[in-house]
Amino acid sequence: MEEKMLLEKNIFDYLSIVDRDFPIPLSNKVDIATYSQKIAQKADVFYEETQNGEIIAMVVGYIRNAVNKEGYIALVSVKKNYRKQGIAEKLVRRFLNEARKADLLQVHLYTHKSNWKAKLMYEKIGFTEDQDNSGYRFDDIHFIYTL
Repeated sequence: MEEKMLLEKNIFDYLSIVDRDFPIPLSNKVDIATYSQKIAQKADVFYEETQNGEIIAMVVGYIRNAVNKEGYIALVSVKKNYRKQGIAEKLVRRFLNEARKADLLQVHLYTHKSNWKAKLMYEKIGFTEDQDNSGYRFDDIHFIYTL
């Protein structure tokens, strides 16, 4: 992948800023410091930054550490001032292209059922809603993209 490695501190700083932008704050689900460390060590991170190096958007998931040829997008986020410019869609598509190059079969993700803007974007990209969402995430919608 062509993305340069982000430092754990860069990830932590970004997630701390966007923490409360999610329908359920990220810090209510995970310890951001521990999560940043996990991302830095194990995840594939696609991000967009300004000319001065400020990270403005991030897609985090697993391609290299995929299980059963199924990738997973764990986080999609764009800072408030940079939304409605197609940045999230571009990063998700970049993730999917890399997953395709890695010969994965599917990519999964979850979004909160109240996040209708994300739901529309994922459907536009080609994700389909898993109608058998019988797992433990009752407040989320499970989406699948077949490569």
